[in-house]
Amino acid sequence: MPGAGPLVPPAPTLELSGDGRAVGSTGVNRWFAPYRADAAGDGSLTFGSAGVTRMAAASADLATQEIRYLDALSRTDGYRLRGQRLKLRSDRRTVLVFETDKPDDTTGGR
Repeated sequence: MPGAGPLVPPAPTLELSGDGRAVGSTGVNRWFAPYRADAAGDGSLTFGSAGVTRMAAASADLATQEIRYLDALSRTDGYRLRGQRLKLRSDRRTVLVFETDKPDDTTGGR
């Protein structure tokens, strides 16, 4: 979550597969959702409804982090990828930032 980083470790994660499935961790629970992206066009990216495992958070901070993370994913409408940094965006504002495993020169427009 921009500016603050994760509230407490472990940090949330995101993996996007080539077949339109996204998976990751909220720092508490695993999650999965369909996604749609336009890599060659305008940099649009949206996530469908997420399924989430139901483990209890070890602290109120982790529970808050999970809620904020899932909310940011649901509001995502675009992305920007430069080098190893992926920024998820909503209304042209960055809502989440990730460091990727592979360098890429792709730039999304939103």
